[in-house]
Amino acid sequence: MKATEKQELRALSVDELREQAAAKREQLFRGRLSQAVEGQGLGMKGRVLRRDIARLETIIKEKSRSSESEKGHA
Repeated sequence: MKATEKQELRALSVDELREQAAAKREQLFRGRLSQAVEGQGLGMKGRVLRRDIARLETIIKEKSRSSESEKGHA
């Protein structure tokens, strides 16, 4: 993922990030389901999806921690 894409993700709200993570989880689920049923899985795309989900979750945690620390200092 390019640095500009990461910056764009960091600019989004927590709710938007959660929506994106949920959509990627749905894609991953459907890929696993098609692997089980049809024998055609996601291949490398599954790996990319898992990493994207982890990246989104990391940004969500960072944002929630920073908002908690701001509440504590204010």
